[in-house]
Amino acid sequence: MQTPTKGCLKDVNIFTRCRGIFFGFMLLLCSLYGCYIIMLFLPFLIFNHHRLWRVSVDRGIGFWLLLPISLMDFLFGTKFSVMGDPIVATEPALIIMNHRTRLDWMHFWSALYKINPWLLTTEKITLKAQLQNLPGAGWAMAANAFIFLQRSRETDSERLAEAIDYYSDLNMNYQLLFFPEGTDKSPGTTERSNEYAKKNGLKPYEYLIHPRTAGFVYLLNKMRRTNYIKCIYDVTIAFPERIVQSELELGLTGVAPQSVHFDIHRIDIADVPKEEDAVCNWLNKLWRQKEEKLRAFYEKPVGKRSFTPRGTDIVWPVKDTGLHFAVKTFSMSLWLCVLCMWTYHTFTLPFIQCCLFTAVVTYLVIRKVYGGTILQSSVIIIIITIIDARQQLNSSSTS
Repeated sequence: MQTPTKGCLKDVNIFTRCRGIFFGFMLLLCSLYGCYIIMLFLPFLIFNHHRLWRVSVDRGIGFWLLLPISLMDFLFGTKFSVMGDPIVATEPALIIMNHRTRLDWMHFWSALYKINPWLLTTEKITLKAQLQNLPGAGWAMAANAFIFLQRSRETDSERLAEAIDYYSDLNMNYQLLFFPEGTDKSPGTTERSNEYAKKNGLKPYEYLIHPRTAGFVYLLNKMRRTNYIKCIYDVTIAFPERIVQSELELGLTGVAPQSVHFDIHRIDIADVPKEEDAVCNWLNKLWRQKEEKLRAFYEKPVGKRSFTPRGTDIVWPVKDTGLHFAVKTFSMSLWLCVLCMWTYHTFTLPFIQCCLFTAVVTYLVIRKVYGGTILQSSVIIIIITIIDARQQLNSSSTS
């Protein structure tokens, strides 16, 4: 059996390094500048139209997600193969997926775009709390009501409960992506998983790490109590040729996976047990089946690796249709224009410099003093930035 290669050094050259740096700076700067778009929706909050705020931010950030999707296609040439059951954007659901790399959630955006572009506006993600500190992107993810977990059972339980209550109170249907393994598969996490398996009399996994059942059980029970779940989507991700483990590796080497494969299986919530022990056994059984599915995938020759479709599975085309391609082209072109315009103004207009500086400093202060919350940090930053902008305009008018 030939396993996929880690980022191959022979594929790294000056062109790929420049490509990776361009990718990183493009996402960083466009996320910083894109955050100003959120200001356009601030009156909805001021006048207590919170649901309208949520809809507007969901769609605004959903449009921004087209940028990394387009870059992975046009810049790196990564192809995405998706098969299985379609994810429905109009019903609340839980999506569980194996966590092979730190970039799985970004790759999944391309799968959602193939299935239904509107899913980019209804998907929410549970992420490591450290990602909330990313300039621009972390702010945007917080405004988009992503859930940041700290690997503290008490804290994470509270955050998950607050988020589900928030989604439910707004009467909006979201699909929440959750990684039961808790972290990506690396040599260190694999070793810890194997130690856990040995201690508990379980079979060690070759392609997965053992799931953490406590967090999954708590989240599932909370969604059930809130009546905020119709089904669970079991998603399996695999990389036929090359694995790029982290965003840092992608940015510094400019080497990306040649292709990413997804298999999606819809499970009605009525078919999932309710007792805690039974749910744990159900999840462990699902992971054993996923291990065998991945084994069958990787035992095939590299050029023929793919998931085996079930009888009712949909297989989405790897190549974009005309409309999908046109939307991605338009999105990337628009964000390039935005990047050029805002970069120019940032270096030439003191007003823009002051706004940007105030936003960054305020965000850092809030994170340091208050720890930040999913929604309040974003709102406070936006308000202070607008106040600062008005003061600058008044000063300019007076002078």
